[in-house]
Amino acid sequence: MTYWHGGQRGLKVGAYLLPPCETGAKATSDYAAEFPGGHVMRPDRVYVTTDREGAVMFAAMHPSGGTVYEVSPEGPLIEDPDCMEVGFSYECARARILSAKNVSGFMRSKIRRAMARA
Repeated sequence: MTYWHGGQRGLKVGAYLLPPCETGAKATSDYAAEFPGGHVMRPDRVYVTTDREGAVMFAAMHPSGGTVYEVSPEGPLIEDPDCMEVGFSYECARARILSAKNVSGFMRSKIRRAMARA
């Protein structure tokens, strides 16, 4: 199965995604909470999804412009209890970055407008 994560730009292939409580960074989910229907997630977990488009949505909300990362989760994968769609979102301790693709400005604007209307 392929897992994705949408977050800040600038992380390198081979590096680890670590939870915000370890890095001190604001979580992408905190930015998502600023939109109607947004959720705030646990700061001690890394969130991954099996849906690439879902990762694009989270990446687009990050102020850095966002990047979609293909990742390999480490530790137990736990279904995200806040997610309504089974098999969409998972929590893990950390994830190794396998590849990265920045979200275009056009896509970022389109997603942000859609979120604001929701």
